[in-house]
Amino acid sequence: MADGNEMKSEVQGVAGGETAPIGGAPLGIPPRVAEEPSESARYREIDNWFTYHTPSSDQIPRYDTIRRTARILARVILDNCPPSADRSAAIRQLRECVMTANASIACGGR
Repeated sequence: MADGNEMKSEVQGVAGGETAPIGGAPLGIPPRVAEEPSESARYREIDNWFTYHTPSSDQIPRYDTIRRTARILARVILDNCPPSADRSAAIRQLRECVMTANASIACGGR
């Protein structure tokens, strides 16, 4: 850097003082490439997501714990945040959080 106003184009690596472009892995470490699931694996995943899963006896209390805890937070948000689009969004996102957490239980973490 000549005048201090230019953005540094390299960052210090974790080991051995190596440098890498900003946002890249340190030199000598190949970037991790995510493997695409096979088409049949994707179909199984879609089938699992869009199938009704009858709750088992051990899942019901977990669903209830998540809903009860989220209900407490929703009331805290309602009581402490002024009426606004942000308050509505917070409650909506909390609801989505509960639904996604329950989906993880229903789908067995898959």
